[in-house]
Amino acid sequence: MKFLFVLMEIPRRFLMAPHFAQGLGSLSALLKQEGHQTDLLRVGDIVPDKIARKLRDFDPDIIGISSSSCFAGKLPNVVEQLRQGFNGPILLGGVHATVAPEEAIEIPGLMGIVRGEGEMPLLEFIDCIKSGADHTKIANFWFRDGDRILRNDIRPRIEDLDSLPFPDRDIFDYHNLLAENPVAEFMFSRGCPFQCAHCINAEWNRLYRGKGKVVRYRSVDNAIAEIKQVAERYPEMKQIEFHDDTLTINKDWLKDLCTRYAKEIGLPFACNVRPGTVDEETARMLKEANCTEVRMGIEAGNDFIRKKILKRNLSKEDIIRDFKTFKKVGIRTWAFNMIGMPYETPLTIEETILLNRLADADFAQVSVFTPFPGTETRTLCEEMGWLSDRSMETYFQNESPLDQPGLTLEQVAYYNRIFRWRVMYPRLAPLVGLLCRIPIGRKKVVYDLIFPLIKKLYRLIKYHRDVGENAAAQPHCEGT
Repeated sequence: MKFLFVLMEIPRRFLMAPHFAQGLGSLSALLKQEGHQTDLLRVGDIVPDKIARKLRDFDPDIIGISSSSCFAGKLPNVVEQLRQGFNGPILLGGVHATVAPEEAIEIPGLMGIVRGEGEMPLLEFIDCIKSGADHTKIANFWFRDGDRILRNDIRPRIEDLDSLPFPDRDIFDYHNLLAENPVAEFMFSRGCPFQCAHCINAEWNRLYRGKGKVVRYRSVDNAIAEIKQVAERYPEMKQIEFHDDTLTINKDWLKDLCTRYAKEIGLPFACNVRPGTVDEETARMLKEANCTEVRMGIEAGNDFIRKKILKRNLSKEDIIRDFKTFKKVGIRTWAFNMIGMPYETPLTIEETILLNRLADADFAQVSVFTPFPGTETRTLCEEMGWLSDRSMETYFQNESPLDQPGLTLEQVAYYNRIFRWRVMYPRLAPLVGLLCRIPIGRKKVVYDLIFPLIKKLYRLIKYHRDVGENAAAQPHCEGT
């Protein structure tokens, strides 16, 4: 059968480069392995002509939409546009269907939603549609039957990740994606054991309680084989990013991966690391494998917000120590931060800026806090009456979805613009602060005109820096 994936994503104007969606790639690969045809429609901004053209050209039998909660407000419109040229089953999967199923199932035009890991449920659904069998009892699915909602239970987690085919990259036009940004993305594990109150992983774990191991890893043989396959098929790949949530938790697995990677791959790579899960031995192991950058969450400088609101039980000393450890071994550090969190004030934002400077982060990323459905912070914001009706297309916007007494919308926008300058370029911060206070419209300031040019310049500098590092590293990927 012909299956069209519709990927809801951040509009391109907010991104430096398009991305590869691991989960959707896994679904597509499995369907192709079973003899089905797949295609992809990426939806950032809704363009009716683009949707109609894809439906006409591919002529799908089934459509599956993947969406996070950021794009929930767009979903009814997208389904409506799809329905104008398609009468078959339309499904919704991904994060939003998983954490907000009661809301998702009410979207007009959907046949049903699939929650959690979608590989096996989707195969079973397609087989039922193809054979005409009853599909309404498939685990992980919810269906609407008139006024009734049929809510099926969740099946166990997939334990053997090696049993899945490597994610399908062709569906993403991967040659052109790498031509624009030569960084290939990989993920070799699933699951996160931590219970951060702002993250959907905690809700995911509640959903799957008693349904198998939380954290599962692919074998190192399987991981290395995928990298080699991608290197052979896509010679444009010059760097790698590991997007695993918990790459450094299993030290034995990581040691094996780093040893094999250094010997057989050698390309520069970046990875995510949770503070408190590393030591100098781990940092040196990553360095020897040619890790050039680690990305860690600082999130909040204020102890009350970080520990009590976000449930991240990390001290400032823990965070500073781990950032310094990576600095010591020669690995660049990237810090994730949020502003506009519950109980935030300008003073607590100043604490976050200070903690970033004490950690000496090489790059400080900041985003405006969004209380996603299914999270503890969402419940808190609803109980306090702080949640507004302002929609968030992306957490990289300047506007906060919260109305809380200690922080105005103007203050959130100001700090979102100036944050990285205060951390990384403090001497330029007074000038940037001035540009952030000169209005040129209802919501824009002079800085908003200048920053896109600065971003392009940064991207150019980063590209030339990384090219130099690639040449110095002399990568030696052996291929397959």
